[in-house]
Amino acid sequence: MNRLLDQVAIVTGAGSGIGKAVAELFAVQGAAIAAVDVDRSAAETTAEAIVANGGRATAYELDVTNQEEIERVVEQVAERYRTVDVLFNGAAILRVGRLHETDPETWSGVIDVNLTSVYRVSRAVLPLMCAQGRGAIVNVTSSTGATLAGPGIAAYVSSKAGVAMLTRSMAIDYATDGVRVNAIAPDRRTRPCSGNSGLTAAQLEIIRGSIPLAVTGDPGARSRQPRCS
Repeated sequence: MNRLLDQVAIVTGAGSGIGKAVAELFAVQGAAIAAVDVDRSAAETTAEAIVANGGRATAYELDVTNQEEIERVVEQVAERYRTVDVLFNGAAILRVGRLHETDPETWSGVIDVNLTSVYRVSRAVLPLMCAQGRGAIVNVTSSTGATLAGPGIAAYVSSKAGVAMLTRSMAIDYATDGVRVNAIAPDRRTRPCSGNSGLTAAQLEIIRGSIPLAVTGDPGARSRQPRCS
């Protein structure tokens, strides 16, 4: 407990899924949370839940594809809390389709949100961390993309593979500045990432069908994985 006491964490994608679960966990560990999401209402819901549980949190509406908005929000967080110690890059979207079924706009959108936003938000936060000589950045790849492929999600797996390599590069570049950069690669989940309301039941079945046990995880729940007796 209190591993993050008196630290400040920016969590993108904090309105739902893994981002929400991470924001709540970091708050329990003592961090003040900047709950960031493109959906202001969802970000506010997360922040309000943290405060109601005795934590500290402020909601920020942010489109992670907009560099000016990113810099504005990071500046606001730094002014409010005087520092940024942790960045969790959790914002992501999933769009289903084989390569020839994925139009250029969809391809660019997935890459922009899932991969380029990691560059954008990290670029805005890193000068603060380097100046104070410490910090931690956690990026979200995926078991599908970082190490595996999957059916009908060409843009998604490409973006997540990019995040995996970007993370390695950042870790090398900023180690001497006292900034640790790591990635987590969650397995497939019931709510794979934010912004997935456009997926049809058939598309979700494609995702479930690629899992041997046909069981997906829940970011906000305790592990329910089957055990061998």
